[in-house]
Amino acid sequence: MPDLDPLIGLFVVDPILGYSLLAALFLAAVSVTAGLTRLDLAALANPRPALACALCVAAAVLLRLLVYGDLTISPNQPVPPMAGIERFPLVLAAMAYGPTPGLVVAALFASFGAQGALPAAREAVLGLELALVGWLAIYPSPREHRWAGPVNAVIAYTLAWATAGLALRQWQFGNLEAANLLATHSAPWMGVLASAFLLVMITPNGYRRLFPDSNIYLAEGDDNVVIGPLTARRSARRRELGHSEIPDVPLGPRRRRRSRQRSGG
Repeated sequence: MPDLDPLIGLFVVDPILGYSLLAALFLAAVSVTAGLTRLDLAALANPRPALACALCVAAAVLLRLLVYGDLTISPNQPVPPMAGIERFPLVLAAMAYGPTPGLVVAALFASFGAQGALPAAREAVLGLELALVGWLAIYPSPREHRWAGPVNAVIAYTLAWATAGLALRQWQFGNLEAANLLATHSAPWMGVLASAFLLVMITPNGYRRLFPDSNIYLAEGDDNVVIGPLTARRSARRRELGHSEIPDVPLGPRRRRRSRQRSGG
């Protein structure tokens, strides 16, 4: 049986760090589980979603280069006014394909250069944010409601930084203060709001055209939706036959007797 004393000691010595980490792990588990139950990761086996996610990562890397001038950001480097705008294409990919692809996109983005003194610590918070974006995009879906994209993005950022981000700041400063939190989010909030504004510009029809074959969008009648292999085969069969050409299923003897009794025959 594993020794839980160090873990229990963490909650006693530093409850802010312990409980914020616990909340972050809970949100991550809920988000990823919701995505895996819908086979969201299977969408990346399709070349078009995989290419779309790769292009989103490339766009995020390009935006970081334009905003910061470098991929690796030092802790003492001044924060540009539009810091955080590079999350826009990453949020877009997670919102289109779900929590697990969001984590994949975050991992690919982190491989180009980690921020801060702790290796990939901020990217871990970003990974939770993208997982939450993908989870929230299940419902309300931006493929149905135009306002869902920006609202989900702001909520995911707030939840991620209220849990994993809070644990990161507590780990860095040891004694968390309001001034530290304000300094952390004063510049990135501009990028977050700019990303939310850009998400408003994408219509539900735009998601269907730019990001096809999403497994998290559960709606009937959408030809671009593939929920699973069995559902895909059934949908294709229905489209081939047509509603009027589907053969009638013959009734058994018991059902024929019941049908005659109801008709009075």
